[in-house]
Amino acid sequence: MEFIRRNLFENPVYIYVFLGVCGLALLAVWHERRDKKFLKWLAVPAGLAGAVWLVSALVVTDREEIHAAMKAMAKDAAAGRSDAFNRHLADDFAAYFEGARIDKKIAISIVEARREGLNISGVAIADFDAIISADTADTPVTTKIVYGGSGQKQGSMIFISWQFRWAKRQDGWVMTESLKDPEPTVPTAN
Repeated sequence: MEFIRRNLFENPVYIYVFLGVCGLALLAVWHERRDKKFLKWLAVPAGLAGAVWLVSALVVTDREEIHAAMKAMAKDAAAGRSDAFNRHLADDFAAYFEGARIDKKIAISIVEARREGLNISGVAIADFDAIISADTADTPVTTKIVYGGSGQKQGSMIFISWQFRWAKRQDGWVMTESLKDPEPTVPTAN
């Protein structure tokens, strides 16, 4: 089921390639025989590709919903807003920060303080996965943060690895905890 969900709804590239090969095979047969019935069959792979595109565009999977929430929080972190954090962090959110356990309110204030102190100009999700089991999901995430301030060269960047747990609630997916301290890598010049 996971295979179908990922390849049909989230990333149907392999289906498009298969349908393209089928279309080319039908085109080759038509070219060889010049029979109009093979020409009509060329519409089938194109029609199926359109149907696959429509289904993948209309269906939003749990993984896509969580990824969209992560991207919204990254965008808000870069813009100095906390709307997405208030919306996507659970009221009972808990995280580790420098070895201490913190709650939602403190986590949001740390994001705001770090944004100002480091003069953050961009935050992007560099790597994302979601391991979903029933109504919970664990998401290993790597963020790319571009900053310049506090004595740092403008345009410096750092990659930070996180491990989050999400829960599906009535209003959708919310982040319930950060499972470990964030792990930064060495900043590099842009």
